[in-house]
Amino acid sequence: MKNRPIIKVQHPPFDRFLEYVTLVILVAPIVLLILNYSALTDCVPLRYDADGTVSSKGSAAMLIVLSFVSIFTYSIMTLLSFFPHTHNYPVNVTPTNAPALYAMSKRLLLRIKLICTALFFYLIYSSIQIGLGNIESINSLILWALIALSVVYPLIMVVRMSALKGTSE
Repeated sequence: MKNRPIIKVQHPPFDRFLEYVTLVILVAPIVLLILNYSALTDCVPLRYDADGTVSSKGSAAMLIVLSFVSIFTYSIMTLLSFFPHTHNYPVNVTPTNAPALYAMSKRLLLRIKLICTALFFYLIYSSIQIGLGNIESINSLILWALIALSVVYPLIMVVRMSALKGTSE
């Protein structure tokens, strides 16, 4: 990690758009929770089975905790994206490949942040809907798709980064 170039990498316009989308997805469940909190009882889902069935219920206050976890996760990933020279890479970072590696790493963090925020949104939104009696369980396909994306996308990016082999200095 020593002697890595420190380069400021800008987000392309689409990535900036995704950043705004992620921020909206972060704020939306908090707004929904504020608007619906008084109508929620102590029978809000806390845990789900693999098929989306509620396996444990509890206080609506736990949705506030889940919201804070979402905000914390978003904040940490945003902070990390400002320091791509400190990230781990599957290849040696050189002045030649650093701009591309750093851009890919920032893009990876942005996409993972979007996926995690969407996952928290879905869990909070679904828990509110179940707590209000509007639905019985969550759609496990959506849940598993988001989890799969959070695993597959980083693997794809590692393979792409591995193609950017640099010469040792």
